[in-house]
Amino acid sequence: MFNDPNYLKAVTNTLIFVFTNLNIKMPLALATALAMNRSFKGRRIALALLILPWGIPNVPYYLVFRFILHSDYGILNYFLMWLGIRSPPAWLSDPNYALYSVMAAHAIKNAPFFALIFLAALSSIPTDYYEAAKIDGAGAWGNFRYITIPLMKNIIILNYTLSFVWMMGEFDSVWVMARGGPSFSSHILGTYAYQLAFVLAQPNLGAAAFVPIVPVLAIAIFILLMKEILKLGGE
Repeated sequence: MFNDPNYLKAVTNTLIFVFTNLNIKMPLALATALAMNRSFKGRRIALALLILPWGIPNVPYYLVFRFILHSDYGILNYFLMWLGIRSPPAWLSDPNYALYSVMAAHAIKNAPFFALIFLAALSSIPTDYYEAAKIDGAGAWGNFRYITIPLMKNIIILNYTLSFVWMMGEFDSVWVMARGGPSFSSHILGTYAYQLAFVLAQPNLGAAAFVPIVPVLAIAIFILLMKEILKLGGE
């Protein structure tokens, strides 16, 4: 497997997909939760709209995004041309853009789920802390840095780790939107293993392609349990 350049490309793409997406999705989710953690007119409607991308089943969601990003008749390129950009990118058929286009669709779909977890954690922080900090002269940044982040540390680590574990086995987004193309440029380990096993009829190679993920996931879950972020068995 490690003599296969396409497999090495899939490994590299997986690392890019996971770590870039984490650093986009989690700050976006936290910022959304902070914006929702206050009373304003239309908050329930905003929450419903927030949940909508995550609630749509994966395949129809990514099919819609594939249509939006289509280079010839996609609504995004139509809008860019309307703004005066004569040659907008071919988002899913250009090797330089395909993987990142899929990553954007994936982040938009999954950020609301983590935003809801962050919102629940924010709602559980006693308001007394913020009132005391206000008396001491702390501003919004001081509240965020010295109250919100420390009290949400475990939830932040949990969200990052859960997202990491799920994205290491990601399949739907890449396969539905780009099929790993063009020219293997957007394949990640999940889609490349599937192609080896079921498209090229090489199940042994398909299984072997996923073997390096197992110890990585085991270590991530072990860290969660050792840090007592997750407690099993009712402890």
